[in-house]
Amino acid sequence: MIYMDFQYSKCLGTARPKSVVALESVMWKAIFDIARGEIDVHAAARVISDGIDKIVKNIPPEDKAWFDLGLLTITYLLFL
Repeated sequence: MIYMDFQYSKCLGTARPKSVVALESVMWKAIFDIARGEIDVHAAARVISDGIDKIVKNIPPEDKAWFDLGLLTITYLLFL
């Protein structure tokens, strides 16, 4: 399943909405902060959770369609 997720993200390339890029930035920053020893895992989880909440509440309508595509993929995989 991880390989499939990797291939899926590879196919997406750089054509992602700004909100997705913002979500990725929040997660990568938290990961690197853990690696540098600046925060622990629990603090990183809080940072990511707060960041996701803030970004998701402000997703523009044009970005919502991109997330709907993901729901269609999940639905398809559930019925395989």
